[in-house]
Amino acid sequence: MAMTPRLSKSKFLSGRQCPLKLWYDCYARELASPTDAATQAIFDTGHEVGRIAQQRYPGGALVDWDHFHSDEAIAQTKDVLSDPESSAIYEAAFEHGGVRVRVDILRREDDGWTLIEVKSSTRVKEVHWPDVAVQLWVLRGAGINVIRAGVLTLNRDYVYDGEHLDLDQLFVFHDLTEVVDTTLEEVGGQVEGFHAMLAGEQPEIAPGPHCSSPYNCGYYEHCTRAMSFPDYPLTDLPGFYAKRRAELEAAGISDVREVPEDVRLSELQTVARQCVTRGEDRIHGDLAGALADINYPVYHLDFETVGPAIPRYAGTRPYGTVPFQFSVHTETADGTLGHAEYLHPDDTDPREPLALALVDALGESGSICVYTSYERGVIRELAQ
Repeated sequence: MAMTPRLSKSKFLSGRQCPLKLWYDCYARELASPTDAATQAIFDTGHEVGRIAQQRYPGGALVDWDHFHSDEAIAQTKDVLSDPESSAIYEAAFEHGGVRVRVDILRREDDGWTLIEVKSSTRVKEVHWPDVAVQLWVLRGAGINVIRAGVLTLNRDYVYDGEHLDLDQLFVFHDLTEVVDTTLEEVGGQVEGFHAMLAGEQPEIAPGPHCSSPYNCGYYEHCTRAMSFPDYPLTDLPGFYAKRRAELEAAGISDVREVPEDVRLSELQTVARQCVTRGEDRIHGDLAGALADINYPVYHLDFETVGPAIPRYAGTRPYGTVPFQFSVHTETADGTLGHAEYLHPDDTDPREPLALALVDALGESGSICVYTSYERGVIRELAQ
């Protein structure tokens, strides 16, 4: 290999999760599984939130060279940095120590700059710290006077009035300067280690809990292609924590039927193990008592909802639940089934017409049967 690849923020984070993931990112991207629709939707949400966050810091300049033109982006960033009229820079590009980063928002202050990493979540998480740390390491290494660095998240308590998005209320800035300052030396060591690893042979790393922590790895299917999986994997045990699963797998236990009797399990986990071990079904709890409380007609109700990151309708919050479809199968005492449904037909607020249709479909007596408590929450929000 003639030249060790440069790192980016995403590649740095890959290396922290798994050096083999970083290796594949640099040398064998074609081994990754295609991005599925759900993951793409998360990416699209992040891009939307990022664009709107820029409006919270008006008067800035966008570095519009894409990631395939890093040198041009860095040059454009230098031009904007020297322009005192630019109060902020969006997608500013920097390089230091073989690492290139793009900063979501760099805000000019009287005595320096504030580095702002935009996240589409509603709270700052520990997993966000390395995102900010590697950017701060690069910018300070490149000679930029960053006096503050943190994460901008959505504010879950913000309620949209239906007319004007209050960007000062929609977003919350979390100052992480003190937190990440203490990790910059560690970041430098990790960068050096990643470059050394990439200059050598492909690392040999077995699949494990790191494949899904903190993010699902796109190379998981490739890395596990030759592995055989148990009939009843430990993930079948309800509420079984990843740490405990990893401990058992390290001891060579991968199937529920292999879990020793002296391993402490919850009541429900114990029932699950007994069912697969004995090969028998089991009704757990007072099912007969629960069924005795049901009154006919029974309405089997299911909702479909959306939760846009940026609220679109009056009275909603970021990621607020907005139902747009329901299905109700009505079961009478003699076993006769009926069906009612509603699907909102256009791009308007679906809540009121759906609620009116739901009232008509459910009538005034009987029991509503749902799979989980999710529908109860949807109805509660509709009522509000």
